[in-house]
Amino acid sequence: MYLKHNSFGDDIPIVIVLKAMGLESVLVIADVVDDNLALASRNLANVLVIEPRYADPLSLVYYKKILVTKAAIEQLKEMFA
Repeated sequence: MYLKHNSFGDDIPIVIVLKAMGLESVLVIADVVDDNLALASRNLANVLVIEPRYADPLSLVYYKKILVTKAAIEQLKEMFA
């Protein structure tokens, strides 16, 4: 998962952005958790990256910030419809 912005020449991995922002307790819900995202996020304390099917109420309450991708929101809507 990468951050795309006009002022950056290259795409920046979202976990690098989270670390730079100093976010200490973040739950990231991504539509697909690939190997690169899993490996990059496991080095950050108090950052959990999951797919929508693994989102549970306890995790939603435990983490101070929640980051959800657009595709993951659509999957959550389908799950809870």
